Amino acid sequence: MTVTQTGLTQLHDLNGQQISDGPDAVMPEGAAKMAPSSGKGSQFQPARAVKNPAEGLDLTIRVAKDDKMLNAMPKSR
Repeated sequence: MTVTQTGLTQLHDLNGQQISDGPDAVMPEGAAKMAPSSGKGSQFQPARAVKNPAEGLDLTIRVAKDDKMLNAMPKSR
């Protein structure tokens, strides 16, 4: 399963420096990480960062359908 969060702004690199939200936004290689979270801890994994045409960055991860954190999250109806 693919999980993408779009238009993320006010992100920071591994050194704590803010990443630009403008058209020049670039996440340093290996710096993007994200995780599904149920509020009971998270297992961060490397994410793919791509410039969002509107603003910020889009981060994407692949998650197994039987991932414990994913299954603990509330489901939409």
